[in-house]
Parts: sequence; structure tokens; C-alpha cells
Amino acid sequence: MKKVFSWKAAFWGLVALLFIMIIGLGIFLLQPIEHKSYTPSNLDEEAFIPISVQAEKTAINDLIHRYMKHEGLGGSLNYSVVLNNEVELYGSFEVFDQQLEFLMLFETRVLENGDLWLKEKSLHIGGLEVPSSYVLKFIQGHYDLPEWVSIHPADHAIYVSLTQLQLDNGARIKMKEFDLQNDDIELTLLVPKS
Repeated sequence: MKKVFSWKAAFWGLVALLFIMIIGLGIFLLQPIEHKSYTPSNLDEEAFIPISVQAEKTAINDLIHRYMKHEGLGGSLNYSVVLNNEVELYGSFEVFDQQLEFLMLFETRVLENGDLWLKEKSLHIGGLEVPSSYVLKFIQGHYDLPEWVSIHPADHAIYVSLTQLQLDNGARIKMKEFDLQNDDIELTLLVPKS
């Protein structure tokens, strides 16, 4: 007797496959988020000569692009940072052989020590707005970020410790004003005395 492929077997096979995919996605989404604490850096400013610098968004965008290219940042994912009226993080990653693009918008706050706190305002993957903690956790695990940038998925934020960024000549940066709406960016370049 010849066995005939049954539509019932195909249906239950498809249900089982979907069930396995949902469980796999659930495991990925429900992994605990690594809680990092941020410690504001305290720079001994007496060891530096302060120089005030006014900048525009276009100049800072050029500087960010140059730094990312020079440092070879990115890792397995493509991303870029653009300053418009907000800090914008564009990127893409591959899921099931499809490139998914995302856009994160951040509100900025200059901290007393001159570092920046970027609070996530919205996140879009394609045309869908999604909770950011999952994507921030994904970025944290898969992106090559500078050591002075830390991601805090539970807070929906990124901490940019500019005072820890050491330039080639040993100079440091301390942010004073970061008003993107009015294109008012003011920072202090701290040049070592010795």
C-alpha cells in the first residue's frame, strides 16, 4: 500500500516549526539585560590647559565620521551617528538573511563632569517602533564601541564618557553645552601641561 503525504502531517509540521521559532525568539528576547553602572569620571583639571571651543553640528558630524573610520568601529553591524536636531543612530543588522534597518533618536544631557548622557527617545526598526532595551542589549553585544561609550539597556540610555577619550596628543574633551536645536555646541579642550 502506498503512503500518501497527508495535509495533516504538513500542517502539524508547520505548527511545530513555528512553535520552535517562537520559543527561540522568546529565549533571545527574554535574556536578562546586563546592568552596568556608570561612574562619572573625575578629571584632575589642574594638570591641563583649558581651551574653549565653539563648534557646529556639521563639524562635529565630520569629526565623528573621521573617528569611526579611523578606529574601524562597527564590528559585524553597520552603524553611523549623525547630529541633527537630535542625536541619531542609524544601523542595520541581518535577520533570516534580510537586512533590517533601525533608527534610534536620543535626547542629550550634559553632565556636571562634561560627559554626555544620551536618553533614548524612540526606536524604529523598519517602519515599526519597538522597545529599545532589547536593541540596546543587542548593540552592546554585537557592536564594536569605544571603551569610553557604555550602553545601559535598563535605563534606555548610552553614557558617553568624553573625559575618558584621550586624543593622540594626550588632550581630553569636556562638554560644556550641547544644544542641537540651536546648533550651539561648546566644549573645553584640555591640553596636558606636561
